[in-house]
Amino acid sequence: MRVWFSQLDDRAKIGYILAILGIGFLVLQGLGANVVGGMWTFLIIAPGIWLISQAHQGDPSQIGRITPGLLVLGTGVILFYQSLTGHWLSWAYMWILYTVLLGMGLRFQGEKRGHQIEVNAGDDLIWWGMIVFIGFGLFFEILIFGNSAARLIFALIGLIMFRLWPYRQRRKAKHDSPDHQNL
Repeated sequence: MRVWFSQLDDRAKIGYILAILGIGFLVLQGLGANVVGGMWTFLIIAPGIWLISQAHQGDPSQIGRITPGLLVLGTGVILFYQSLTGHWLSWAYMWILYTVLLGMGLRFQGEKRGHQIEVNAGDDLIWWGMIVFIGFGLFFEILIFGNSAARLIFALIGLIMFRLWPYRQRRKAKHDSPDHQNL
């Protein structure tokens, strides 16, 4: 077995090790052991961080890892929040954040590749995704779940975005001018 394992490349070794760990955790959980407790979400967060770090290392062929990395990391962070608070119903509107994460990935790729259209598309996805997130969050938390305290959190997020609107408009106007277009 040792000879067989040593002939694998590093990615395959990592895959086998993670699969064996996963099976081990599954068996231990089936036996009633609480191995990772509330920190299980870091098993999702860690691969996201790894993918993002790969995209940041400067190799142009690795830039495409940013978007899956952000999506995996975002999933882990959402699940971490829900695990800590027990507010699993928030998934009714949290899924909107995937458009924001996708926008962040597009923006990063556009900046690295020098494609202003990707940067603009990413900015729009981030901005409008956050607006829809605030709207859905307020709708579900206040009208459906009856959580009136949530309005303060979403109002704060909305206020921050309102304050950022002039900056966004100046930046967008600058990059939408004909001399900054990069088709």
